[in-house]
Parts: sequence; C-alpha cells; structure tokens
Amino acid sequence: SPLLVEDHVYISVETSRPKNGLLVKVDRRSGQVVWSSPWLGEQPHSSPVWDGLHKRIVVGANNAFLFSIDAATGKIVWKAQTSGAVRATPSIH
Repeated sequence: SPLLVEDHVYISVETSRPKNGLLVKVDRRSGQVVWSSPWLGEQPHSSPVWDGLHKRIVVGANNAFLFSIDAATGKIVWKAQTSGAVRATPSIH
C-alpha cells in the first residue's frame, strides 16, 4: 500500500529480475518522482510507514532487513536485521 504524507506519496517498488526493490517518493500533484532510495537488496513487501518524529519512512524487505529512510533525501539512515523476511507493515511506537 502506498503512504501519503502531506504532498507526497511513498511507494515500495519491487523488481523481479533481479529480485530487488526500492522506495520512491512521488509528488502527489504532478506525479513526478522526487527521489528513489538506494536498492534495498531484496523486494520490499511491507507497506511504508511514517516516522513523524524523525521525518523518516520505515519499510521492510524480503532480505530480513528493516530500513529507515530519510524522507527529504531518500538516503538510508539505518537498517536492522530481523530473523526473516519482513512482509508485514512495521509499527511505530
């Protein structure tokens, strides 16, 4: 599912050959891509989540990593390894 935050839509994008993926930020009015994150290393099945405190997007991927991505730049701020593929939507608490 896409994530709408103010004037932007964040979308997890999967590729099949090779199996990879990234997060894109799209201007909701023009439809123009603002940025694409670096490749995440595997397909991001989870829906992106807004971390309003840090102004970041959190998304998980099939390679067992959870990523925090800066909403302004699209750069990966941190990633955390989990015990398996992250297919469910993360929760911010």
